[in-house]
Amino acid sequence: MPSTKLLLLLTSIFLLGACGKTTDNQLVTPTPTANNLQSTRQIAFIKKAYQKDNTAFLDIDYVEWLTGEEGNKAAREDRMECPLDVSDCLPNGYYIRNSDPKIQTLPLSTDAGLFIIDWNQQNLHLRPITITDLINQIPDNPFWVETLNNQIIKISEQYRP
Repeated sequence: MPSTKLLLLLTSIFLLGACGKTTDNQLVTPTPTANNLQSTRQIAFIKKAYQKDNTAFLDIDYVEWLTGEEGNKAAREDRMECPLDVSDCLPNGYYIRNSDPKIQTLPLSTDAGLFIIDWNQQNLHLRPITITDLINQIPDNPFWVETLNNQIIKISEQYRP
């Protein structure tokens, strides 16, 4: 019997060692680590754009873009002028809530994508701009701000009817 126990032990060790290996057609899910990159996409108003020591910065005010019943409910909670008997008190289909007016300053990555609405075209679309363009004139619309590890990698202006 000792040879059977030894055989079982060696087989178990072999099988446990093979558990971490994959073949070319297997999908491997990475294990989260402390070094994982944190990315976000939130809507905000850009309050200021500037450069300091060869780094561009944006001062932003994050807000909530709410639509549908969620927007109606938030508008009523914030005491927006809205008759109680009206089912939709969002004439343009959205409500912007700013429950925390704290301004946050974030750096722009050197290859960040900056996009604003091209209002000069018959069919509105986003067009790229430079940081200098943004510094010279910040549109009064909110922007979708995408960050990676607390650095802005892309901004895209949100259309408002």
